[in-house]
Amino acid sequence: MGRIPAMRTAFGILSSIALVCLLVPVFAIREKDSVTAAPVEGSAFSSLVKTFRNKDFRIFVGSDVLYWIALTMFQTTLPMAIFGILPQAMVADISQSDSIATGENREGMFYAARTFAFKMGQSASLLIFTGIV
Repeated sequence: MGRIPAMRTAFGILSSIALVCLLVPVFAIREKDSVTAAPVEGSAFSSLVKTFRNKDFRIFVGSDVLYWIALTMFQTTLPMAIFGILPQAMVADISQSDSIATGENREGMFYAARTFAFKMGQSASLLIFTGIV
């Protein structure tokens, strides 16, 4: 077997293993057993406005944008994947605190807004990086 067929075979085997691993949660985890979901009244926009009324979350999102700018700039040369764990835990704590204080579960909106901030930070970082270089 030559180099190219060997690489194709290896990628095919690894892809098959990855597919099986991706399907395990689909068939093995029942989310409804461990999650209590209640619909929130109002539109998505009003929920987003309520989410950003939380002072702690606004501070976090501002710092998260700066964090992602810095992280994305450094990721062009350094692997920094471990630093992605702490912000996720912070969003979880903030959203749980907000849920207790307001009685509304908007964890999804907190993570959606956080992901938007993440993308804004990455975009700004790329603009800054290309402007500097």
